[in-house]
Amino acid sequence: MLNKILGVILIVIAAILALGFLVGLPGLFSQLINTISDSSGYSWGVVLGYLTANLVLGFVAFLLFRFGLRLNKKSSKKAKEDSRD
Repeated sequence: MLNKILGVILIVIAAILALGFLVGLPGLFSQLINTISDSSGYSWGVVLGYLTANLVLGFVAFLLFRFGLRLNKKSSKKAKEDSRD
């Protein structure tokens, strides 16, 4: 039962992080467009920072979602085995 609750909590956290990832994409694209038109060294650093932060955020959200699903599957299999006995 605890695994299922923890899995749901991880999925909710992953959904919030994924939403943050999606909200950050327009900022990344606008910075990229400004950098291509301006082409200064500072602008490329900002774009690289935005890109790195968004990739890390998306990767963490993906891992949390995957681990949360795995916890839910394990707990549901365990509950089915317990109900058979």
